[in-house]
Amino acid sequence: MPWKVQDVIYKTKTDFRFEYNETIAVLVAIIASAFIIGFNDRSRVFNITDWIINMTESLVLVAAVILVHISVQKIYGFYQGFRVEYKLWLYGVGIGLIIALLSKGRFWLLAPGGIFLHFLPAHRLGWFRPGTNITAYGTIAFSGPLASIFFVSFFKTLDIWFGWQSELISKLFAIGWAYAIGNLLPIPPLDGSRFFYYSRLTYAFTVGSIVGYGLLIYFVGIFSFFWALLIGGIVWLLYYIFLESKVLV
Repeated sequence: MPWKVQDVIYKTKTDFRFEYNETIAVLVAIIASAFIIGFNDRSRVFNITDWIINMTESLVLVAAVILVHISVQKIYGFYQGFRVEYKLWLYGVGIGLIIALLSKGRFWLLAPGGIFLHFLPAHRLGWFRPGTNITAYGTIAFSGPLASIFFVSFFKTLDIWFGWQSELISKLFAIGWAYAIGNLLPIPPLDGSRFFYYSRLTYAFTVGSIVGYGLLIYFVGIFSFFWALLIGGIVWLLYYIFLESKVLV
């Protein structure tokens, strides 16, 4: 086994944890996001029992998505030689709650926080220049939304293959997609701001693919990575022609 993989495994076993402030931040992010999602239970007549059940389901599903998202970032951070810290973004939480209330839960903005990196000097010696950098921030930040998409897509694929038609899995898929999109907005300290400055063209392709994937499902009912990647390629090309090429000139 490569020494770097061994190092990540060891560091995950010994140093993977959420500090007190992180724990509070993650709990607030989960509760706020669950309220945004569970606020509207899609019932025509309000029933407190149904609303509580819907809110509980939302809480569990949101917790799963957010914990996978941040955990993958932390583990990949070890691989890159950094300790990843999650911090709450109160503006994102507040705006998300306001949108949910004004739209009566029809629109979700899940952008409750972002990551910050702390250098681990014992893990990067010799060829590596100490300190955080755009590449590390961009790749580590992007690992979170990517993990969210693959996590929920795995269960959605099983749902389609076996014909379960599970509303719970469909809801999990929608939450994972919405959380990935919200975090990919190019606004500090969200993941998208880190990834955008790492590579604007890669950002355009990635966001185009993820948004395209969601739109295909929502409007056409097609679950296809191929068409999503094709849409991402078109967005990449348009971005390059109309924006990036003019910046490079």
